[in-house]
Amino acid sequence: MLFHAHQFVEKMLKAFLLEKVGKYPFTHSISALIMECIRIDKDFEYLYEITADKLDKYYTGTRYPPMVRVNRKEAKEIVEIVKRVRDLLCKKIGVIL
Repeated sequence: MLFHAHQFVEKMLKAFLLEKVGKYPFTHSISALIMECIRIDKDFEYLYEITADKLDKYYTGTRYPPMVRVNRKEAKEIVEIVKRVRDLLCKKIGVIL
């Protein structure tokens, strides 16, 4: 599930970059994508405030050894972070959910 959370945030950030500058970097790093978004819009600093960059550890960490172990509390925290990222990005790219 957390791999998919990472994928969702990664694709949303790339959608924003694609809309604003017509391209995005070839990376899976949420942190690197956030930095690219901040260059365009300082409001994306909020994603560091809510620790969205912590999603990076779930890209490979939940699929390849050594596996990242996640408890229910941490999973719920990640879901809340993803919701906040979604809300910001939907507002920025003009998507209504």
